[in-house]
Amino acid sequence: MILIVASRFDKSNGDVVNGLISGVEKILTSKSIQYEIVRVAGANEIPATIQHFFEKYPDKYSVAISLGLIIKGDTDHYEMVRDSFTSGVTQLYLLYNTPIIQGVLACYTKKQAIERKNLGEEFAHTALEMKKIKQL
Repeated sequence: MILIVASRFDKSNGDVVNGLISGVEKILTSKSIQYEIVRVAGANEIPATIQHFFEKYPDKYSVAISLGLIIKGDTDHYEMVRDSFTSGVTQLYLLYNTPIIQGVLACYTKKQAIERKNLGEEFAHTALEMKKIKQL
């Protein structure tokens, strides 16, 4: 089972995160891979949510995929969220020895984000590759 944790916050009016989710679902469904999607407020909530599910169901998930969008604004908030998210996911990956695919886009502009909304398929392929490696 693959855990997908995706943020609801999306400054592109939902187009980007929903596009990422659609791409992941397309690949996993085509390969008959079971998955569960959990939506959270924003990127900062993703690591704690993954930790919650890894602790509550220690043998249920072989891989997690994080999906979201952070767009640079006029303040340092972008850097704080990006760095906090990345650090949290990396710590969890090492703590639980379970792959967590980093599918949260950190973009400078809405245009950059929209250009990357189709990366969900790539994130799904990466998750499947890591799942296979963990089985070795």
